[in-house]
Amino acid sequence: MLIEFLEVFDGTDKRTESRSRCGQCVRRKAPPHFPPLPTTPAGPRRPQQPKEAATPIHIYPLGGLGEVGKNMTVYECCGDMIIVDCGLVFPENDMLGVDMVIPDITFVVQNKDKIKGLLITHGHEDHIGSIPYLLQKFDLPIYGTRLTCGLIRNKLEEFGLAGKTKFVEITPARSSSWAASPWSPSM
Repeated sequence: MLIEFLEVFDGTDKRTESRSRCGQCVRRKAPPHFPPLPTTPAGPRRPQQPKEAATPIHIYPLGGLGEVGKNMTVYECCGDMIIVDCGLVFPENDMLGVDMVIPDITFVVQNKDKIKGLLITHGHEDHIGSIPYLLQKFDLPIYGTRLTCGLIRNKLEEFGLAGKTKFVEITPARSSSWAASPWSPSM
């Protein structure tokens, strides 16, 4: 099956089309502008492997994976960690007496010396809702856009944490393709 596809793709097959075993899928000969695949006696050539080993990145989803809300992911590289988002989810109807559900931050607290900061993608509750509960355990800088930092600052004032938290405002880069789009506001 794969060999038939490669023959059709690289132009060595003289048929104009071929049908798969099920008879439903039709494979047509590739247009002539596609370059042929490089081949070796064993088959198509694989891409070259990098000369030096890549630096491993470990990703630890602590919430929000396979569910809506409670978004929190830790990325680790070279012994340093950064947290992306720190949200909550509101309880289901059968969770009587529960006001909110936050991610389990035990792993984060155990590795607090490695964590360099908290990056927030946007200001929805499912991304910022549990920040006060994390900052009650230890301090760390928060990175986000001006609007997102403002929303977080208001939330932290309710908990008395706004004064001791360092905010680093990120300014999004302007792309010339975005500015040239027909729906962009005139400046």
